Amino acid sequence: MITAEQLDDLWRDGLRNGRRVGLTVASDSMAPLIYAGDRIIVEPYEHGEQPRLGDIVLFDSDGHWVVHRIIGRSGRGSGAEYRQKGDAGFNAMTSPAMTVAGRVTRIEKRGGARIDLRGRHQLVNGFLGRFFYALDLLRRLGERSDGSAVAGGETSAVRLAAARLLRWLERTAARIGAYLMRK
Repeated sequence: MITAEQLDDLWRDGLRNGRRVGLTVASDSMAPLIYAGDRIIVEPYEHGEQPRLGDIVLFDSDGHWVVHRIIGRSGRGSGAEYRQKGDAGFNAMTSPAMTVAGRVTRIEKRGGARIDLRGRHQLVNGFLGRFFYALDLLRRLGERSDGSAVAGGETSAVRLAAARLLRWLERTAARIGAYLMRK
């Protein structure tokens, strides 16, 4: 019997050696495009190639696999970091470039439909990455470094309305993106 850790090692080794791997998604963090139970095909980036804004990538986050969208990048070389978030999530996180294991190139839905994320779908992903980047930037501009609201720690009605609007824009963009990918 193979353990989960041994299976993770096989996936990591496969990606490091230039092979594509298939994984079943365990959460809805990328809904409405990818749901728990959907299968994804992940391919390593070619030598010298780097993730682009909007790419859906597989991160190795402290020994756990995370599938999220790239919405920003900072730094260069070994110090590069990526801003990433799930389409269903509200907050983005920063992860070191070395944690990117590969890019999702295909989604196999539970009902049998397949979505190829190359070609025209790269345009949709690129748009979503840029749109989510802009919303994330707006959200961060309205917060202190400790995450509290700028205006005296209180959330005013205007800030609350702005946060709700940003969340609505994110959800709407994610739904439109998922719809366009399925067509």
